[in-house]
Amino acid sequence: MVIEDIGNAYNSTITLENPCLGAKSFSSTLDLQSKSIDEVLMVLSSALNLNIKTLTKDTYHIFGECK
Repeated sequence: MVIEDIGNAYNSTITLENPCLGAKSFSSTLDLQSKSIDEVLMVLSSALNLNIKTLTKDTYHIFGECK
């Protein structure tokens, strides 16, 4: 799952408003080591039409429609 991989790569917790959001497909050549988690989540948000709320320094919540 993309969300889980991003969370693991940045040692962060990412929660989903609805589990179906985790099933959205995303393909990219982003180099996670050269980007901040905020940059990665911004790309993901734009590509999948999602909203991301930063809860703490390393905790994020993703919400949006499952279409």
